[in-house]
Amino acid sequence: MESPVNRRQFGAELRRLRKGAGLQQDEVAEKLGTSTTRVSRMETGKGRLKVDPDEVRALCQL
Repeated sequence: MESPVNRRQFGAELRRLRKGAGLQQDEVAEKLGTSTTRVSRMETGKGRLKVDPDEVRALCQL
């Protein structure tokens, strides 16, 4: 079972990498074919959002 702290740490790292790449949440959402809300939830680690490994790979490639 994953902890809320792990989700927040993971999300914070996603946010850091996105900002480092000079991307906005809406740009990432468009490239992933998802909503800005979903990207935001991934980055905040809030809720029980399931992040697919393919999404993580796509995020890393961005």
